[in-house]
Amino acid sequence: MILRIAICDDAQADRQRLISLIEKEYLSCECQSYASGEALLMDLEDGGSFDIFFLDIFMSGISGMETARRIREGNPSAPIIFVS
Repeated sequence: MILRIAICDDAQADRQRLISLIEKEYLSCECQSYASGEALLMDLEDGGSFDIFFLDIFMSGISGMETARRIREGNPSAPIIFVS
């Protein structure tokens, strides 16, 4: 089974650092990165699905907390991990 992971952070360097750390630990994973909560939510609305979400708390546009609230509406059981 391939673990599908969403990483949402408005800082590109932070997204890349987190992807590198995750890919070292989980050989069977697929990371998708997003620069905003809006982009992640649009992908979810278009049918995207993930097993785990990593969200930056403070982002321009909608915050990670608001993004998490909206994710929970459609996916109440997926783990959400906040990074900052």
